[in-house]
Amino acid sequence: MSDINKEEIQKCLNILGFDCKISISLLKRRYKELCKDNHPDLHHSDKKQNLSEINGAYNMLLEYLENIEIDLMSNNLKNHINESELWDKKFGLDFFFGGTK
Repeated sequence: MSDINKEEIQKCLNILGFDCKISISLLKRRYKELCKDNHPDLHHSDKKQNLSEINGAYNMLLEYLENIEIDLMSNNLKNHINESELWDKKFGLDFFFGGTK
């Protein structure tokens, strides 16, 4: 995975209309909606966004989400930490998922 910085991620989120919390399924759904709403063949004069900008943002966020690694064999699982606690421990400080810890 190429290095993706916070500013790039935030720009992509803004282009696609997300605040900060997304999933791959939400990303794909929003991408399809934006492509349909902004396709130049469907909206000749009033297209809202450049389709190449939408494609670039989608591809960057998808790469980021598909390459997140989660250690499922860590001591956290052995100690029966629930999924929410494990997620907070892993991504609590990750700006992308809106963690504040």
